[in-house]
Amino acid sequence: MMKALKYAGLIECSDSTQFNWSEGHHKLDGFYLKKILIKQNTGNHIAKEYYPQAEMVQDTESIFHDESIELVIVSGPDDADLNLVAEAIEAGKQVRVL
Repeated sequence: MMKALKYAGLIECSDSTQFNWSEGHHKLDGFYLKKILIKQNTGNHIAKEYYPQAEMVQDTESIFHDESIELVIVSGPDDADLNLVAEAIEAGKQVRVL
């Protein structure tokens, strides 16, 4: 019997090109990175280089409303971004903050 894939979405909040998440690993603790949102758009090309299989999205709703995504990773948030954690939980997602 084949195990079902588990998918994650990443929301990168920082404006740095040095991201908090692990570079070059499309599998994160059993999860496959499906969608990425870089809020500052400064690192889209870097994210696509490291995670070519992931879809780059322009809004959080693309991640929160994707029923196949179980885990949302919120990376580099400041106080203004912490509402993303609540939104992800309200959408029924597991959340990790890096």
